[in-house]
Amino acid sequence: MATTVDNAGSGSPDVAVRAARLLELAQRSADALVDEARQRAERIVADAEERAVAREEAAREAVLAAHVRSQEQQAQAQEALVALQEAQRAAQAQARALAGDLLALAERCEPGAPGSTRAG
Repeated sequence: MATTVDNAGSGSPDVAVRAARLLELAQRSADALVDEARQRAERIVADAEERAVAREEAAREAVLAAHVRSQEQQAQAQEALVALQEAQRAAQAQARALAGDLLALAERCEPGAPGSTRAG
């Protein structure tokens, strides 16, 4: 077995054994630290991926909700347009009827017209 030389210059198998044990302990500690760091990094990455997926899902839901609201507003606008067109047609029909009534009244009010209250 090889021996190492200590500071006093004498070789001791005990020092070599202790150094080997310390080296092994240091290696185990380093391996444990590397493993712990890897596990932390994996957790950080997993958490970040979960947050990204959650944000993406929330964004999809927001876009879908906006699309649904847009369609609802479009349907309401279409209904309002139809109601406006119907009201416009009714107003035009009323205006035509009123114009006809006014024309008939004007004809009756002409002098000499049958039923006229004005003499001609």
